[in-house]
Amino acid sequence: MEPTNFGSNDKYYSDPHPDKLYQEDPGDLFQQKEEVFRKTLLQEQKLLPEIVFRTYKQWNQAIREALRNETGLRLSVGDKRQSVPVLVSDGFPKPIRNLLIDFDPNLLRLISNRGLLEQTVRGLAFIEQNFRHLGVIPRVETDWEDYLNVQIVEGFVDDLSLRLKHLDILKELKKIDTDILGAYFFRKPTIHLYWVVIGTYSALWDLKVENLTVVVLIHELAHAYTHLGFDIDDDSWHTEWFASTEIPIVEGFAQYYTERIVDRLDYRIPDLKRTFNTLLGRQSPVYSAYKDWIRDDYDVGEMIRAIMIHCRRHAVKNYTKFKRDLEEIKYGV
Repeated sequence: MEPTNFGSNDKYYSDPHPDKLYQEDPGDLFQQKEEVFRKTLLQEQKLLPEIVFRTYKQWNQAIREALRNETGLRLSVGDKRQSVPVLVSDGFPKPIRNLLIDFDPNLLRLISNRGLLEQTVRGLAFIEQNFRHLGVIPRVETDWEDYLNVQIVEGFVDDLSLRLKHLDILKELKKIDTDILGAYFFRKPTIHLYWVVIGTYSALWDLKVENLTVVVLIHELAHAYTHLGFDIDDDSWHTEWFASTEIPIVEGFAQYYTERIVDRLDYRIPDLKRTFNTLLGRQSPVYSAYKDWIRDDYDVGEMIRAIMIHCRRHAVKNYTKFKRDLEEIKYGV
């Protein structure tokens, strides 16, 4: 598949009026299903929206400062100022809507408790392995039928757990090459963090909501800084050039700087790096394309910054040309 432009019209975050995307429509049947999804998630994690909001408030400024240091870009220079507010939204981005339309919300509850099922399997396996010793427990009597029942239940629960791990929806999620846990609406610079999607991904892959929120926030702010940030000449990335740049370039810059900031914060937020890597392994390959840019024998930070400024100033939009220019810059850094 040929790379598409980051801000093409089919990308929901190219909408200049993001607030209107989630206005209620009484005739929209999926909005009714969305509400069931929210209630299902909240049954498992009652404070989910508050956790996402609190995490954003706690780390917002630290992340922005780290991005300023890593990119060398500023959202404010002299009398020039770019504002990028962050909102915690209960909306569903379009790619998720399309995917979940036939998804039973009750399945989400089962997925959310997959870890509990795995613990149950381990517990039953322990009982099976030590079955002959159960008689030492006062008033416990066992026979061969009890042993068979343990085996049957263990096999049943183990099968459930394996089926949940290999759901078709997990494969479909990996095909999405569009930001869905959060979004940077570049035509009206605003970041939305989707607590429902963050909560769903956290449940799917047993990740802490706080850690996943931090990774998503870094990524979306990286989009904002690489787009709007002023360089040493007070230049930023022209919005139409940014929009018409192919996805692997734009997402590559965001992912590179996300990983850099995650490395900076990992000692302050335990398991943050694992969260980033777990998510990366379950995303479309477009999100890991930047790994091909990096070589240990180069000054990677200066190289990435140089190619980013080059793309912004010279409207490098095609990924094939980008890779050629990157090779030239590598030997000049």
